[in-house]
Amino acid sequence: AGIVFSMARADMPEVLDRVLKILSGMALPMALLIIGASLSFKLVRLKILPVIGSGIIKLVLMPLLGFVLFRLSGVAVPDYLPALILLASPTATITYVMGREMQGDCDFAVAAISMNTLLSGLTFLFWLYIAG
Repeated sequence: AGIVFSMARADMPEVLDRVLKILSGMALPMALLIIGASLSFKLVRLKILPVIGSGIIKLVLMPLLGFVLFRLSGVAVPDYLPALILLASPTATITYVMGREMQGDCDFAVAAISMNTLLSGLTFLFWLYIAG
């Protein structure tokens, strides 16, 4: 329905547009609230090795691989910096929602998102410093 609406180039009523903008702005805070409510540091301790492993892959190895490939390709820093930031970003909050909907390991998802988000402040600084 959205594709047809978009192709018809019809204007959305102002009220509906405002409501959808408000609802879309609430998506990330609600996801973070749900994850925060689910967080237990006992879960983090129980799953510490997989959480550390996921953090190393997501916050260190992925940006390192991207950084090396960009440098070897001769791409200028301003051109690859946005991609490097995306590669160094913590695990997305949607991981928890998807894990819950697909009967996955929600406890691991919560622990990984929480720890990766906490550690990403340090790794962002590191990657920005390295990129120059």
